[in-house]
Amino acid sequence: MKKKVATDGPAAERRAFLAQVEAFAPMQQLFNQVPGVYFFVKDRASRLMWGNEALFRRLGVTEDELVGTKDERYFPAHVARMFVRDDQAVMRTGRPLLNRVAVWYNEQRILDWFVKTKVPLRNRAGEVIGLAGILQSYEGMKHAHTPYAELSPVIDHIRQNLGEDLSAERLAKLGGVSARHLHRKFRGAFGLSVRDFLAKTRVQAAQDALMRTPAPIAEIALSLGYCDQSAFTQQFRKSTGQTPREFRRRHEVRAATGVARGSGAEQRVVS
Repeated sequence: MKKKVATDGPAAERRAFLAQVEAFAPMQQLFNQVPGVYFFVKDRASRLMWGNEALFRRLGVTEDELVGTKDERYFPAHVARMFVRDDQAVMRTGRPLLNRVAVWYNEQRILDWFVKTKVPLRNRAGEVIGLAGILQSYEGMKHAHTPYAELSPVIDHIRQNLGEDLSAERLAKLGGVSARHLHRKFRGAFGLSVRDFLAKTRVQAAQDALMRTPAPIAEIALSLGYCDQSAFTQQFRKSTGQTPREFRRRHEVRAATGVARGSGAEQRVVS
């Protein structure tokens, strides 16, 4: 007896979307990456259309349940907006986003770094109809023979001592290299200088603290290594476009109206 083929629903929608793709070479390249990768495909509206088994397991959905969902279902609003902003830039310009670092707390409430790559997908007419991407956590990558493994002692120190003086010189000494060499390694691994990497990490930790704790802003600033609240506010506004107070107020309003999701267990890994 022949197996019945679905003619509608998520499976048909997925096939109709993928049938427009001119070639699957970008997907093949992504699947050829090291193990432990989360693979995803999105359409022009940044809706998830396909992924791999690791992605389905991590998000707690089946292949069909994934189809048509958006990042906002799985992430706090500010994280989802960041992902969609990346998506739209890739699809608007037709240029890939390669090895870009993202920082947030994982499901175990441990500060972690994720490296993401997104490439545009085109139909037979050459039009961009979506994108494909991969995401890997630093924890998974540091065990491989990659630049991340060499940076492991430095990254682990940053994770455990975010509120301390973390100058490039001090971190370089910890890694047994020169500050110049450390900068080169960070650029190669994350596309960021040591200073920018620290700033990005501290701002994400601050966002988490502002959303989930009632701690005074000055206290959060000092706990994350800023010399005072003014310096913290300046860096936070530069990174997010909002002051810490505005960010906290906005998310308090969203939570009160039931818009925000925001639990540690809901910060699943995909972008």
